[in-house]
Amino acid sequence: MGSINFITSTNTLEHISPHDIQKILLECHRLLRNDGLMSLFIDYKDHYSYFDHSISTYNFLQYSDRTWKFFNPPLHYQNRLRHGDYLLLFQETGFEILDERRTDGTAADMEIIKRLPLDKRFESYTTSELAVRSAHIILKKANWF
Repeated sequence: MGSINFITSTNTLEHISPHDIQKILLECHRLLRNDGLMSLFIDYKDHYSYFDHSISTYNFLQYSDRTWKFFNPPLHYQNRLRHGDYLLLFQETGFEILDERRTDGTAADMEIIKRLPLDKRFESYTTSELAVRSAHIILKKANWF
């Protein structure tokens, strides 16, 4: 049984590789008390758009993983996972969502995404799935895990 009551992460998970996120979540599951909670803020936007106003917050969706490696150094790594990818990771690692507050993309965001030459990695997502800008998610251990 875990001993931690509360775990929080603010704008960090998007900077961790998916493989490592899974390991971190499993360790959080082990450490968290059965009645404990996790609070996660995730920023899904291309962080380069914060200082380069010539690109959109969805700019990084047009690059293949191979090309993205040139723009994605270890000191500023961005995994480009989308909201649904995180939800699946939470489920796979034994968590249940208690509360989920997304900041969805606007109509203008949808138009930006529709004009982007999306990499094939992102073609299976709907425009609205790609447009999610950020989320705050509260998790607890699932009873079934």
